[in-house]
Amino acid sequence: MELKTSEQWVKEKGSKILDPDGWDRKNFQFSFYEELISEQEFTHRLLHSTSLWFKLDGDKKALEEVSAKSIRESKEAGLDIHYIRDGIIYKESPEGREEMVRRVAKFRRK
Repeated sequence: MELKTSEQWVKEKGSKILDPDGWDRKNFQFSFYEELISEQEFTHRLLHSTSLWFKLDGDKKALEEVSAKSIRESKEAGLDIHYIRDGIIYKESPEGREEMVRRVAKFRRK
C-alpha cells in the first residue's frame, strides 16, 4: 500500500480542499503536511471536507465504498448530506428526507 502526505495526494489527484473538516484541525500541520496516509484514507478525509475534485482516478469500487462509509458515518452523527444531481443541490436529512436547496449553473467540460 502506497503512503503519501495529504499534500502529495492533493497534487496527484487534482483536488482542491476548501474546508478541511476531514483533517485534524488541532494538529493540521502534521495531519496534512507530514502524516503518511493511504489513498483510501485520503479519500475518506476528502469526503468529510468541502472540496472540489478535478480528476477521479483510481479504483472506482474503492471510491464508492469510501463514499458510502462517509455518508453512513455522517448520517449516524446527525449531519445533513448535500449533493448535486442534474444541476440541482439537494439536502438529505439523517432520516432520509430530501429537499431541493437551489439550482446551480451547469459546467461545460472543455
